[in-house]
Amino acid sequence: MRFPIPDRDPKDTKSFDAVFSAEGTTTILTRSKPRRRTPSPNAGCRPSGGSVRQARPASLGFADVEGYLRVRRVELGWSLRRMLAELQVGSAWLKNQLHRLGIP
Repeated sequence: MRFPIPDRDPKDTKSFDAVFSAEGTTTILTRSKPRRRTPSPNAGCRPSGGSVRQARPASLGFADVEGYLRVRRVELGWSLRRMLAELQVGSAWLKNQLHRLGIP
């Protein structure tokens, strides 16, 4: 046996490879096959980003994003970082909303 092709089983250890190398054989490593993903039963049924962004302020007791931003940023003086953590949205989206509403 000159070129063994090892199994990718975790039970095969380095000492196992050492036995082959002591005999003067070269081990050939091949690519493993990529795993096939099984489709999720809810695949394609996730809410869109817009509805999630609108639902988050509603779950916090605000009618819309504008009301949330006016209270948190203008009245309470919250930082962007604090609002990002609470809303769980991207910074670009939040900055765009503040700019659109004219809130500094």
